[in-house]
Amino acid sequence: MGSVAVFINSCDKYNFTWEGLKYFYNKYWNWDIGWSVYCGTEEEEFDFGRVKNLRLGKRPFGEFIISAMDAIEEPYIFLQMDDHWPLKRLDTALLKESLNYTKTHGVQRFGFYFNYHPRQRPDIKMKNLCGHLFYKLTHNSKYLACLQPSLWPKSIIQEIIEPNWSPWNFEKDGTYKMRKLGYTNVYYVIKDNWYREAYAGGHHNNLQKNSEDYKLISKEFDY
Repeated sequence: MGSVAVFINSCDKYNFTWEGLKYFYNKYWNWDIGWSVYCGTEEEEFDFGRVKNLRLGKRPFGEFIISAMDAIEEPYIFLQMDDHWPLKRLDTALLKESLNYTKTHGVQRFGFYFNYHPRQRPDIKMKNLCGHLFYKLTHNSKYLACLQPSLWPKSIIQEIIEPNWSPWNFEKDGTYKMRKLGYTNVYYVIKDNWYREAYAGGHHNNLQKNSEDYKLISKEFDY
């Protein structure tokens, strides 16, 4: 067993994201790092290629995440949503160094974003991490808990999440709970254009128009 498992959260209602997720993840994930990769679905089973399918049953988002954490043995989780499609690789050295920094500095969440988010208020600009600047969030940041791709100690996810929570509860109420518990040692690094949100508000962001577009899309964003 390794230190980290990737968990991609999904549900059967969003099965329209699965083909694109499979295509881009199998092409661009850093398989050489040796982290297990899972995608959670409810009752439907899907062949995600090298990504393992966890069928967790129909349940509220909070219960779904709790069940996923119970099913995964690794102590650290790289958590993301099903519409976060990688468009190029995050280099293995950056992932390993971020994990090492998370372990040695007691970080509660380490995010990997594709651009700066004004509500993720940076407090301290840190020295380079594998050539990248990274930032510590302020205590009063609105998104200490965030569902953008992030590395978490699994124990933190398990401590803050509530069974009846929605994704919005996780980010909003989870942030409040992290503050209350003193979990404000949160960082993020900007890695330009490494992924895009394939959908926003239920509409595609020019990454998926139909199931035949994946190869064309891949060429467009192939770095």
